[in-house]
Amino acid sequence: MMENIKRYKSPEEVGITFKEATLEDITNIVDFLGRQDIDSLFVPSLSDPVRGMTIRERVERKISNGKWIIAIQEKKVIGCMAIVPARVTKEVQLPKKEGYISKGISFDGWNKNIVWELSTVVVDLELLRKEGVKGVGGSLLNSAKNWVRAKGLQNGLLTDSWVGGDMGGFIMAMNAKEYKLHNKEEKIDIPDTLMRIYTDPAKRGEKGPPTVIYGIPLDSEDWRFFESKKKEMEELKKEYENIEKSLYS
Repeated sequence: MMENIKRYKSPEEVGITFKEATLEDITNIVDFLGRQDIDSLFVPSLSDPVRGMTIRERVERKISNGKWIIAIQEKKVIGCMAIVPARVTKEVQLPKKEGYISKGISFDGWNKNIVWELSTVVVDLELLRKEGVKGVGGSLLNSAKNWVRAKGLQNGLLTDSWVGGDMGGFIMAMNAKEYKLHNKEEKIDIPDTLMRIYTDPAKRGEKGPPTVIYGIPLDSEDWRFFESKKKEMEELKKEYENIEKSLYS
């Protein structure tokens, strides 16, 4: 007898909608990010003084420099991500201090004049588990990608996380779905998009885990770039795994 396969609901089935936030949504986003269960998902937490700004300041700065995409249910934010100009260099920088880490690939060949970064990406996982919903994170990401695509072909997208964070797995899963649309072969080797690993005391604190940057392909040109960097990124992935093992084992 076949086991019952759990059917997950779509965001739309439970009244979740997605929108580009306006100034009127700032307090709603601040309230969501300020919840202890949400705040604690970040390393360090968004309320930690090491961040150098309050949660409200974070929300206001990012809406003035870019855009917030939010998921709403019953007039409350239950997921969000910000899109802001990325502060990354074309070439990997030397470590700023002895003992610091700075590894990655060159952006040479990635023909993007403007690069945007996803920031403060989070959803209310407990609520979604309770209601049996899947697809909120993917819908937020697709909305963000479409926003950047609308800016033109010379705009690229990436996101940051930290060693041990969940973002890498999420981005890899989302990239895999998209990559299959560009390849008709039954068996395809999906390239990783891990681009940088570096010590980031300004964001993570002196004792925090290194920051990690992942690319988010938007078109076939992006995919060709990541395919060309496959070997380098495989080596970088090994470095990531070694660092993760030293931090958490």
